[in-house]
Amino acid sequence: MTIMVRGVVAAVEDTAAKLDGWKARGMLEELLHWVALDTAQDAASDWELHMRQHFPHQRLSIDRLAKQLEVLDRLNPQWAAEFRAGIAENQPDVRLEDADAYPLNPLAEQTAWVEQGRG
Repeated sequence: MTIMVRGVVAAVEDTAAKLDGWKARGMLEELLHWVALDTAQDAASDWELHMRQHFPHQRLSIDRLAKQLEVLDRLNPQWAAEFRAGIAENQPDVRLEDADAYPLNPLAEQTAWVEQGRG
């Protein structure tokens, strides 16, 4: 089953419209933020598991964080910035430069990895 972000937004907005409304917009934003974090984590974890089949010896935890950043940035750049700011505290073994440097765009993957002698 595929859950589209637009569908979740519509359902939450519909529910929020039925509330008294004094905090509905803030509640909607907060709910969407948590849904986005969870969705990005799930998508990145699935991606990491898939990639392990192809690159069993690569340290994919950095790649997973980069994928989470990519997904969050597509949804809301502010959420991505907040997530990125927490990486150093929550993942002390990961350098931000490593997560930032990993190319996740398919075309960038093909060119950057080849240029670095990895592809």
